[in-house]
Amino acid sequence: MKAVIEIELGNDAFGNNDAERLFEMRNVIERLMDNADRIMAADVGDFTTAQDTYGNTVARMDIVEGGRVPEMYGLKNQAPDQQLNVDPADKYQEMKNENWADSNASDPY
Repeated sequence: MKAVIEIELGNDAFGNNDAERLFEMRNVIERLMDNADRIMAADVGDFTTAQDTYGNTVARMDIVEGGRVPEMYGLKNQAPDQQLNVDPADKYQEMKNENWADSNASDPY
């Protein structure tokens, strides 16, 4: 089981620069989790949504069955049905992911 969260960033509430975008993303994520907590969205099939500052619904979280979530920035635990958007020709990205995972293997954080 996993939570799949999608946030649409393409409207005016997310501002014109990185700082404004991150600020609004944080607010939307907090609203999303408050809504999930309020309705107890924690079982497969449950979902919740959240709105931006202007009241537009821009986020949705679905609780779904599925494989494990991929290892942070890596491909080691990638479920076969959940492929990351990595260009197969981009060997540098794949190598970087493997090196990052290997260099942090002994560090639990």
